[in-house]
Amino acid sequence: MFSGLGIAPVFAGRLPAALEPVVADHAQRQAALLEAVMAGDGAALFPLFRSDPLVAPLGEARARSLFQEMIAATGAWIPETLKGAA
Repeated sequence: MFSGLGIAPVFAGRLPAALEPVVADHAQRQAALLEAVMAGDGAALFPLFRSDPLVAPLGEARARSLFQEMIAATGAWIPETLKGAA
């Protein structure tokens, strides 16, 4: 939970078994994203973006356009080594 005092965890118990594969997929993608960023591997970013279940149904051109828009919109926070990823 976010508040003026900081961030505090909220414990909600065990994740329902039906959600574990969904969360695991996203967690694996996030881990791969972190590895790519830490390694400065810009070539790995678009395939990771494209593998997201919400992006996968989009055509290649639309997905690439959306990726480029996101890179442009967040350019101030992207490491210099990854700015050519789009």
